[in-house]
Amino acid sequence: MEGSTTYVTAKDGFEVILSKTDCELVIEAEDQASGQTFSAKLPNDTIKSMTQDFFENIPEFFEGLVTAFEGISEDTKVRVKQEGRLLFTQKLKIGKHEKVFNFSIPLKIVEVDPISRLEKQVKKLWKEVEGLKKENQQLDE
Repeated sequence: MEGSTTYVTAKDGFEVILSKTDCELVIEAEDQASGQTFSAKLPNDTIKSMTQDFFENIPEFFEGLVTAFEGISEDTKVRVKQEGRLLFTQKLKIGKHEKVFNFSIPLKIVEVDPISRLEKQVKKLWKEVEGLKKENQQLDE
């Protein structure tokens, strides 16, 4: 039993959270401007067909997404679209020939309680303020 792993990043104006367990990958993307949240839960048995046979299972897909988000490979890219789609692109080169594979993952809009969203925003602001306080202390020293 592998357990769960979470990866958080910012991309295209969204805060993206990838959460993987042994049997499910959850993708959440919150638009930082509007506060809209999009989400998709992908069970292991749908990964192969959803990624057009590019990834076999959740661990492979999770690793591929992290690689794309971190920009580790110039040939692997991911974008988050405003309408709630995650677009994965992989460029393969064989000699002079180049082939681009891509697929999109539709994310469904999540109705978030306004109070919960406000609490989350306040927590985020609090973390930023704490970070700025630490930076100021370091500059003062």
